[in-house]
Amino acid sequence: SGNVVYQRFGAYSKEDSPFGGSTPYLRYDIAFTVTSAVMGYPNLTLGEILAFHYLRRPSIGYGGPSVLEKRVYCCSKSLYDQGKCNHPNSLIIDSLLDRDDIFYQRLNFSQYVGQSAQLKRYVELHHTGIWYIFIANCDTEMDIDLKITGPIEWKNPYGYLPGQILGFLPMYWIMAIIYGGILVIWIVAVFRNHKDMMDLQHGIAVVILISLVENLLWACDYSSYNSNGHISDVTNVFGSLFSSAKLTLVRTLLLVVAVGYTITRPTMTQGYIVGIGILTILYFIGEASNQYISVSETAGVPVPSNLELFAFGFLAIVNAAFFGWIAFELYMTISKLKSEGEKHAMYLRLSILLVLSIATSLIIVMIQMFISLTDSADIHFRAWWLWESYWEFIYLLCISFVAWVWRPTENNSRYAYMELSADEEMKHPEGPDNAVLDAEPETTSIDRKQRRQEQAQQSDQKGGEVSGGKKWKGKGEGLVDGEEEIDLDSHSSGEG
Repeated sequence: SGNVVYQRFGAYSKEDSPFGGSTPYLRYDIAFTVTSAVMGYPNLTLGEILAFHYLRRPSIGYGGPSVLEKRVYCCSKSLYDQGKCNHPNSLIIDSLLDRDDIFYQRLNFSQYVGQSAQLKRYVELHHTGIWYIFIANCDTEMDIDLKITGPIEWKNPYGYLPGQILGFLPMYWIMAIIYGGILVIWIVAVFRNHKDMMDLQHGIAVVILISLVENLLWACDYSSYNSNGHISDVTNVFGSLFSSAKLTLVRTLLLVVAVGYTITRPTMTQGYIVGIGILTILYFIGEASNQYISVSETAGVPVPSNLELFAFGFLAIVNAAFFGWIAFELYMTISKLKSEGEKHAMYLRLSILLVLSIATSLIIVMIQMFISLTDSADIHFRAWWLWESYWEFIYLLCISFVAWVWRPTENNSRYAYMELSADEEMKHPEGPDNAVLDAEPETTSIDRKQRRQEQAQQSDQKGGEVSGGKKWKGKGEGLVDGEEEIDLDSHSSGEG
């Protein structure tokens, strides 16, 4: 009793619709069932339905127009006594009814057959903007409960998608095409330059593939919804899982790049592997939980508010840890690469991209807060989809940047970490443990192999330190049991 439930729908008039030419409408067939005994009140209002364009909102209810002030929609006895409304136990409506932008129906108890009654109507929508439908039980004195069942159907000239999320439909198809193009280019590049592929490049390929599948799933889901008005639970579940996987792997990929894997460190230490693995798993759990809650609410399954708050807070904490670690590792890697012009510039560009992404996010959040505080969301309904989709564009930029920099080429190890020979170390003393970074990106892996072979021959001829049963290991070779691995470049006594 004393409750109002509502739906909100972004509608386009036939003239304003971006595509399609059918007549937009609202159709409902709502059954009201009394679940408690009612005797002797034939004129008691038991069920109301009000549909109206958002410009009529100031005429509905009593209280401040802003969300900062609670607005009351049912006329209680106290408000009636104060002269704030005209019909007790009914919706507060200060407007002429049954115009082309507001429609109203009500039920009295005398209209019930047994314990049930029904309201149904078909309404054409001739005004572009957000439309509301209120279903109310404004009894505040008798404490009578009503059960409400039945379909509510909205349709735009182009289909069933609400206008506020229409932008997702072309966005996901365009994103799928872009990721598909990136994947095709990547496959061609791998086919041509598959030698010496790095683990990081395989990881990039996985992220691109998952992003493609995710966008295809959502594109098909929104297309189906627009065509038949039904939400596919199966597609929603798989789409949510792939979204969670993509959001997780993009962060993991950026962290691995920020750490300098294959750039300033040839391998990942056990501590890094465990730490990144734990953070990746925690983020996937948090993101998947939030996606599940979103899908459940879309399907009409209630989710406890405390569970929703915990899932959101957990994800926020893990997300902050991810970005904090990425920022720290980027700073450390850029510091190590100060003397390496091309690599240093590459990491600077990546850090600038991330800073601009975060700045863009903050600006959009501030715009959202302003719109929310001024209660002007209905005016900007065409841009609603951007509040949730702007990160998709940021992820696309980040993935594209990393994919371009680490794309497969004839020299896949052009940015790779490499220890130089003793003579080169004298020329370039920088770097940890007397090893420097490759300052010549154009040097190919074949050149380095030839140089190592020449150095090995010089060592054998001069009887250098490679003796006593110890053997050096070239690329792809293992050690004989009981023999110690010696890095020839660091121990060769021959001339460079």
